[in-house]
Amino acid sequence: GSTIVDWYYDEDFTQQATFPIQATQHIKFIYAKTAKNIYINYMSGSSVQELISGYAPLTVDEPNVSKEGYYIEGWYTSNAYKEKDRITFPYIANDIITLYPKYVKVDIKDDEENKFYYYETSNGIVIMAYYGLSPDLDLSNNDNIVEVGPSAFADNTNLKSIILPDSITIIGSQSFSNCRNLESVTLPSNLKSIGDKAFYYCSKLTEIELPESLTYLGKYAFNYSGIKSIKIPSGVTRIENYTFYCCYSLETVILPDTLTYIGSSAFYNSNINSIKLPEGLTYIGDYAFGYCNNLLILEIPSTVATIQWYGVRTTSCGVIISNNSDPNPSGWNENYYGQSDMEHPRLIYNNSYKWIVLVYDNPTQSIAYLSISKTMLEELRTSN
Repeated sequence: GSTIVDWYYDEDFTQQATFPIQATQHIKFIYAKTAKNIYINYMSGSSVQELISGYAPLTVDEPNVSKEGYYIEGWYTSNAYKEKDRITFPYIANDIITLYPKYVKVDIKDDEENKFYYYETSNGIVIMAYYGLSPDLDLSNNDNIVEVGPSAFADNTNLKSIILPDSITIIGSQSFSNCRNLESVTLPSNLKSIGDKAFYYCSKLTEIELPESLTYLGKYAFNYSGIKSIKIPSGVTRIENYTFYCCYSLETVILPDTLTYIGSSAFYNSNINSIKLPEGLTYIGDYAFGYCNNLLILEIPSTVATIQWYGVRTTSCGVIISNNSDPNPSGWNENYYGQSDMEHPRLIYNNSYKWIVLVYDNPTQSIAYLSISKTMLEELRTSN
């Protein structure tokens, strides 16, 4: 039960092998790096369902399950529901496990003043559904609210602005999905999690400030929103799949130094014209920057080990500057030109998809072409 994840020239897995290997390289052995195949199950009612499979370590998101009249108090790796077995998401699994939701019966109540249904937990109030018609909602004094539940404000076309209390730590999945007239959101200073599709299709939401307390930003969280700029706080280490997918107005993105992962189609078809990827980033998913037609230059940090298929593909010509001596990520379909040194970097040029990679054999030296001009770009185009 293992999968080969890469090949190396040394048994310590520090020198990644590239294929095809030439006979002149005098290589005696190559070493396969393997990872354990695992799968993650979860309990849904009385049946076991498979959540995800792959090889360890595997990142697991919270299963999308519910039970009418109950809320999930937490997830556990044992149906004894002991505190030592409680987990949080995203969860990193290194072995085959089954996850168990702990359900607690709720007493649904009506807050007639603020026009929402809610239930109480041991920590405070969870908003289930808002039924008011007010375009401007200020909940800042309701410090007993700890969570905005899934789809609580979804499809509300009256809502234009909302101020949430600092007591809220969780904004659930699809909480404000399809609120197409929502223009202003004041997030809690203690917010930890923004769920999947939380602000999906909030097309008039052009700006939002993410608090430093945030640690999780879900899949599709701002998909099709009107966001123009975003600063990701340092507590967020992953940009999940499709988080800013088709944010056509998004121009400015500031990423934290703590970021290690950018998921598939994370910034697909956005209007980004420049972005600094931090050292420490290890993974760029497929189409992560797909069709970002204004992104002409992208520097890949030396720590990036994986760029998935078409991870940096655009429809316009772009320059990708690599700090790795030879990253050779899968799916790049590369053609090599010339020898590589600091003054004459090796060019990798893909005629089909119009991008160029400059690869330096000595990644410790400074990069000279960060401010590459459009004129130089045209020269590189025409000379290859």
